[in-house]
Amino acid sequence: MEPAMASDTLGYRYGKRKLVSYPVDSSSAAIVEGDMLNFATAGFVTVSAADDNRLIGWAAEGVASPAADGAVSILVDTSYDSVYRMTADSAPVAADRGRVCDVGGARIAKISASADDVLFIEEIDIANTQVLVSRNTVPAAPITGT
Repeated sequence: MEPAMASDTLGYRYGKRKLVSYPVDSSSAAIVEGDMLNFATAGFVTVSAADDNRLIGWAAEGVASPAADGAVSILVDTSYDSVYRMTADSAPVAADRGRVCDVGGARIAKISASADDVLFIEEIDIANTQVLVSRNTVPAAPITGT
């Protein structure tokens, strides 16, 4: 476990990872290690945008945007046990611990909303407006086909 918010660096903090290789969608922006990823079309992954409710995990490496769908693959941490540090979209408060929230962007936890409930808030960092999150095991809308 990470010592109480020891570092304000975004990305993977602790927990058992489960790395799976997925092909990348050609319309995806360049992917940076630690970006949240979701399914785009036909099973290809892309960088998550605000309110994406099909979170499959976090990029375990960075890749450039491919010229064609599937021309490059990326390792994705799909574990529900992995914990990542993300920027919060609003100032976190003590009551946010243990709540669920939405995706606010590639590296943003949208703690101001709880419609999709894809993230679970493990811990908060009020000073840096950041949170430690994991994938919620029971999102409001489970991932279905593309």
